[in-house]
Amino acid sequence: QLLTGATGSLGSHIAAQLSLLPNVHKIYCLIRATSPIDAYTRLHASLQHRRLYSNLSPSQKSKLIALPSPTLNHPTLSLPSAIYTTLLTETTDIIHSAWSVNFNLHLTSLAQENLPGLSNLLTLALTSHRPTPPSFNFCSSVSAVVNTPESISPIPESLPASLSAAQSMGYAQSKLVAEHITANAAAASSSPTFPARILRIGQVIGDTTHGIWNPSEAIPLIFQSATTVGALPKLDESPRWLPVDVVARAVVDISLADHNPSHPPAPSNLPEPTPNPQTREDPEKQLGNVYNIVNPTPFHWTTDLLPQLRAAGLDFEALEPKDWVARLRSVDDPVRNPPVKLAEFFREKYAGEKGFRSLVYETGRARAVVGALGEVEGLEEGLVGRMVGWFKGVGWKA
Repeated sequence: QLLTGATGSLGSHIAAQLSLLPNVHKIYCLIRATSPIDAYTRLHASLQHRRLYSNLSPSQKSKLIALPSPTLNHPTLSLPSAIYTTLLTETTDIIHSAWSVNFNLHLTSLAQENLPGLSNLLTLALTSHRPTPPSFNFCSSVSAVVNTPESISPIPESLPASLSAAQSMGYAQSKLVAEHITANAAAASSSPTFPARILRIGQVIGDTTHGIWNPSEAIPLIFQSATTVGALPKLDESPRWLPVDVVARAVVDISLADHNPSHPPAPSNLPEPTPNPQTREDPEKQLGNVYNIVNPTPFHWTTDLLPQLRAAGLDFEALEPKDWVARLRSVDDPVRNPPVKLAEFFREKYAGEKGFRSLVYETGRARAVVGALGEVEGLEEGLVGRMVGWFKGVGWKA
C-alpha cells in the first residue's frame, strides 16, 4: 500500500488501521520531509499524538515505512529511482489523502500546489509493473458538491455535471477538479481493470476512543466560544459528522475492497448516463466511481448537540447566529478568544441572509462496502463528552 497524508489526522488513522490488517505487509508513507529520520520522526509523532502507536505490536509497527518526499510535484515524487521502481513493483493500492488546506487561497494557487502531485500518483498507478494496476483512491471532500442545485437531492454518488457544484473557495474547487481528473484517468486508461475511486468525505470529528480533534478547526472553535464568551449559536442544521476512526475504516474498506471477497466493490446504483462519444468506456467510468462518506444518520445542532455539550460540562447561552457572532466580536482579542479569528467566516456561513442549507447525501454505494457506516449513531453522547474533555485537557490550553 502507498499512502499520502499519513501525518494528518485522517491519514494517521488510515496508516494505523492498515497496519492492523494481516493481509497488508507494507505501508509506504510519503512524508513531507527531507531525510528518512525526519520522515520517521514526523510519522511516529503523529501516531503518538493521536494515541495510535502504542496499540500496534512490533510487527505491525514494522509495516510502516516512512519515505521522505519533500514534494509530490516531482515526476518521481521526490524519491530516488530505486525506491520509485520498488513502488512500481510492489504497490497494490494507492490512498491519496494529502491535500493543502488553505481556505484563503484561490483555485489557481491550490491547483498548482496539489494537481501535479495527483497526476504523478496516477502515473505511478498507470505505469505499474504489476500484472494489474494498483487501485487509486482519492480522498475528496463534500465541499466539492455542497452547491449542487437544490433540485438534486440527495446528492448522488457521482460526478456533478458542472464545476459550479463546489463551494466557492479554492480548496473545494480544487477537490472537484481533482475528482474529474481521477475519473478521466480511469476512463482513458487502456487497462479495463484500473479501479480509480473518489472517496468524498464529510465533516470529520474526534475519534471514538479518545475524542482527539484539532482544536484550531472551525467547529472546535465554535465550541470554544462557550468558554471564551459564554455563548453558542442556535443553528437550524442537521450535520452528518463521522468520527475520524470510522472515516479511516471506510477509506480502508473501500480502498482494499478488491482484495476482500466479503466486501466486494459495490455495484453501481446510478442512473444510466448519456453516452459520451469522446470515450469508449463503460458508464461507471464516465460518471466516476464515487463514494459519499458521511453519517447516514443526521442529528440536529440545537436540539441534540447543544444539550450534550451542556451535559459534558460547558456552560453557555444559546443565541441566534447573528447575536452569537456579535458576542464573539465583543472580545476582539484572539489570544483570550481564539474563535474571533473566524468571526467573518462564521457570519457568512451561519448568519448571512441566505441562511445555511442542510444537505442530504446518497450513501448506498459506500454503505454496501462499509458495514460500519450502517452501525454508527448520529451523535453518540459519550463521544461529545470525550471531545470536550480532550479540548479542556489539551486543546484549549494553547
